[in-house]
Amino acid sequence: MIFMGFCSHCGAEQAEESVFCSKCGAARTPAETSVATPVVAAKPSTDLIGKIKKLPKLVLVGVPVALVAAIVGGVVLTKALNAPTKANAASFIVTADSVKFDAARDTDITNYTKDQIFGDDCVAGQELTSLLSKGTQWVAGGVQRSGESQNYYHLDQQIISMPTEQDAIDAVKAAVDVAGDTTCDTSSYGTSIAFKFDYENARDIKSVFGVDAQGTVIDSSSWIYMKLSTLVAATESNSTGYYTFVRRGNLLMVIYLNSTDGDGGESDIISKADLKEAVSPLIAKFAG
Repeated sequence: MIFMGFCSHCGAEQAEESVFCSKCGAARTPAETSVATPVVAAKPSTDLIGKIKKLPKLVLVGVPVALVAAIVGGVVLTKALNAPTKANAASFIVTADSVKFDAARDTDITNYTKDQIFGDDCVAGQELTSLLSKGTQWVAGGVQRSGESQNYYHLDQQIISMPTEQDAIDAVKAAVDVAGDTTCDTSSYGTSIAFKFDYENARDIKSVFGVDAQGTVIDSSSWIYMKLSTLVAATESNSTGYYTFVRRGNLLMVIYLNSTDGDGGESDIISKADLKEAVSPLIAKFAG
């Protein structure tokens, strides 16, 4: 800090130790030299903005890039930590305790790595069966109605590990082909037994379950009529549901959900909407 005074003759600012005025040359009195005003030295140009502006362009570009990379890396890491494994696969399967409607454990779950989904005459179905047979079942489970009723349902899931991601992709494509293959639809009209099974309208997962996931959903419907004896009243049932194939890398989650109206009434039906609501969170969890 430098102390300054002023000349009594011309008023010019002077250094404290000056004996003569640097402007008019008049001699300064002792009183003048004792008046001092503190002057703050000039602030160096080292403020933060100035420093940032002086950084190389590569550094300026690299900062936001690194920030974005860190965020993306965090998301990828989180998804990886939440990915299905053989050890945690059961946590992606519906249970009787996890649904809001009447449910019991379904013990009769089809293993699609060993058994075919569609009939022998279904060309696309045979291709799907062949592809799924390459996979390994990690887990399977599901729920069904706990009590006796002609109105029943099934909600079954299976997680399959395919050898490669391409195998999983090919399996989904084969499932899509089933919906457009009329050889997969089956019907028979006898006097005592008649039935009709249809598979159609392959759609993306989001359009049905509201979840962003890779895979496809096939509409399935059936009608069955039985009159096995003249002494017994005929029975007729209508079912609607979905076959769903969700893919994550080389993994497949295969879902079969079906709601059946067996008595023509609707008082105790567990609808497709109920089943969709139950399984949608598990699809979202699986898809990551």
